[in-house]
Amino acid sequence: MSEAEHERLSALLQAAAIDTEAAELHGELCGRLCGRATGAEEDWLAAAIEQQPGGEALQAAEAALRELAGRTAAALEAADMSLVLLLPDDAEPLEARAQALAAWCRGFLHGLGLAAAPGERLDRGDVGEIMRDFAELTKAAFTVDETAEEAESAYAELVEFVRVGAQLVHEELRTPAAPADVRGAGPH
Repeated sequence: MSEAEHERLSALLQAAAIDTEAAELHGELCGRLCGRATGAEEDWLAAAIEQQPGGEALQAAEAALRELAGRTAAALEAADMSLVLLLPDDAEPLEARAQALAAWCRGFLHGLGLAAAPGERLDRGDVGEIMRDFAELTKAAFTVDETAEEAESAYAELVEFVRVGAQLVHEELRTPAAPADVRGAGPH
């Protein structure tokens, strides 16, 4: 996934009158895929394009979203942790990129909440810690005390943290839970 894809998809979404930001949509897709719900990709697509008038613009946006969903699902399943977040190009102002990263995290949290199995405890262990960190990142901002270089470095670290965190949530939730402790459950 190239950084220019964010701009291309944003233009397609705007032309189709879909007002959700591309980064947030991608975050929601990743969250739904991590939640392992059956039909996560189709549910995500239906929610993204619901109540939009038809036409060529919507068809183009839908095709791009389908293609994005397929590539994202494959990246999450890949052993090489090849997920790439759909974020604005590095040529965009840092503030816009930070806002997009916050939107991505917001989408991820929403998508995971929608797709997690009933009774899934998302607030525990590594998944819980990542979820709390992502919630904090929805408030991402850079201080005026940072130099441009420091802010760029911090942003790059946050993007990598989110990318790896999403992959870890996916891995953690696809691994079956350990059986409950059964000591003392046998005959006495």
